[in-house]
Amino acid sequence: MSRGKKAEGFEDVSIGGDPGVSVSIGDLLGVPARAAHDGGGVRDAAAEASPGVPEFIRGASQITMHRESSGRGGRTVTIVSVKPEPDSATAQSLAKLIRRGLGCGSHVEGLRVVLHGDIMDRAEAWFKKHGARRIVRGN
Repeated sequence: MSRGKKAEGFEDVSIGGDPGVSVSIGDLLGVPARAAHDGGGVRDAAAEASPGVPEFIRGASQITMHRESSGRGGRTVTIVSVKPEPDSATAQSLAKLIRRGLGCGSHVEGLRVVLHGDIMDRAEAWFKKHGARRIVRGN
């Protein structure tokens, strides 16, 4: 086998000694080129989240954040509530988008997003960057 040029993240290899016929490794494995190579290893979290989440953030009338440690073994978390309340799928997508954007843990309790840690300043800056109009900070 002879080596060819690199195309779309996979090296082309000519099979059977015929330099005119080349097949990428992704084709051999049955992986589509777009799914196999993500353009440098960095994926856009907003593109992976549900398409309505950025519009949901911009359309929210109020985003309320407060710290809480009661009943959590002494660990502080930041609670994010959004008005109007999101449905469960949007809340899950919002938690995932924030988790990727801030590099913290998050999960959903009810319809509130729980961010792991005291990260209210970073979360407020993230929401402002994504077009939130009114952010209310609690304790």
